[in-house]
Amino acid sequence: MTTDIIHRSKIGLEILIPIILVIGTVTTIMVINLVWIGLVFCGLVILFGTNIYTGTYYKITTDNHLFIKCGFIESFDIEIKDIEWIKS
Repeated sequence: MTTDIIHRSKIGLEILIPIILVIGTVTTIMVINLVWIGLVFCGLVILFGTNIYTGTYYKITTDNHLFIKCGFIESFDIEIKDIEWIKS
């Protein structure tokens, strides 16, 4: 019996590092100035971003489907024979 093949999305540091720097700077400013609503917002942005980065994967199922999951936001189920082209 064959199992589904799961590929995790790579985390690109060229995007992740600037995001961490900006969010980290804004969060630090919020902590220094005791802006609690801003801290809550920064926390939500951090949780959302973490979910997107860690929850994105591609699964090739045994019934020849490609299932794409992007965090809790969106998912796609595509039959492999319907794929016409792939752009890298």
